[in-house]
Amino acid sequence: MRRSARPLAAALAVLASCQPALAEESTRDKFLENHSCIDCKMDEVDLSGDSYVMVDLTRAYLNNVDFTDSGLLIAIFDDARIERTSFRNASLRGASFANARFRDVDFEGADLAGARFKGAHIDESAFEKARTCNTLLPDGATLMSNNC
Repeated sequence: MRRSARPLAAALAVLASCQPALAEESTRDKFLENHSCIDCKMDEVDLSGDSYVMVDLTRAYLNNVDFTDSGLLIAIFDDARIERTSFRNASLRGASFANARFRDVDFEGADLAGARFKGAHIDESAFEKARTCNTLLPDGATLMSNNC
């Protein structure tokens, strides 16, 4: 995956395209919580190391987005299309990926406790060392692990 070294202001501008009033860097703390970016498109964006709470990315198109080491608690990615994106070592506790489509996505080392993938289509994606505790799989089965 090619990382884009965009400054914070540029990354916030991409996310803020759904809510332009929150585009200013000074609103960063408010911006990253309870944000809706339904149907948004992100291409080659570096959001690594940031924290997001209750972000709605329903039907979003994410291509080559870097969420490495990010916290995405209770995030919604329902019906999203996610390609060549990294969630490596990210916290995705309670995230919803219902009916999402994944291609070449890296979840290595991610915390997927309570995450829901029901109906998701996963192609060529890595889940090595991911923490799965009460994780709902695409077929509706719940995956338990010893490290809950």
